[in-house]
Amino acid sequence: MKRLTLYILSTILVLNAHAQSLKDSAANWYQEEQFEQAIHTWQSILDNEGESAAVYYNLGNAYFKMDKTALSILNYERALLLEPENEDIQHNLQIAQATIKDRVEAIPELFFIVWLNNLNMWISGTAWGIISIITFVLMLSLLLWRLFRRTRSGSGMITYSGIALFVISGITLLLAIRSERLKSLSNDAIIMEDVMVKSSPSETGTNLFEVHEGLKIEVLDSVNNFAEIKLADGKKGWISSDKAENIK
Repeated sequence: MKRLTLYILSTILVLNAHAQSLKDSAANWYQEEQFEQAIHTWQSILDNEGESAAVYYNLGNAYFKMDKTALSILNYERALLLEPENEDIQHNLQIAQATIKDRVEAIPELFFIVWLNNLNMWISGTAWGIISIITFVLMLSLLLWRLFRRTRSGSGMITYSGIALFVISGITLLLAIRSERLKSLSNDAIIMEDVMVKSSPSETGTNLFEVHEGLKIEVLDSVNNFAEIKLADGKKGWISSDKAENIK
């Protein structure tokens, strides 16, 4: 048993050392402006270790340095899904988006929807869930304290505080559910190369308008090798599925 434990620990240490070595190599390649080698190394880390906001962010930076705007935006968006409150990711994504050709004005949303979306951008669904649990536990603690305390002075204040904590717990739970639901329903993608949007899922469809690489769109449906897309301003049409890549 002792040998097995030592073997497991040594294996973990070797794997961690290897992973750190890859990260150091990628960082060195990037510093030396060998961006293709850095990208290859970071992609290997993703393949071996799974998703990482930091690795997606680094990939976004490397692709941006190589003027590969669509791939840069794609990786920034993937990083932002994992860390929506990260200001560095948000900033670099905005810089990359400013370089694309399309300027699509989003349909205005109700003010409270915008407010909720901003909240979800700064605080993840997991964080809202943790806040909800903490406030619920505090509410239960206040309730138990009120029931078993010897003196009755200040009971009203304790009751009101408990009610406030219960309300906060409920609201933050709803925000956590909304955040995770939006994440699961999201089917956003990035246009990878300039393409003409068609009126139907066919090459013979009428040309409606052109979209350019780097534009973020929503995929509504797919038929054979075509995807129905929707722009932020509400325009819809069909493109070849291989012209866009899903963020998730």
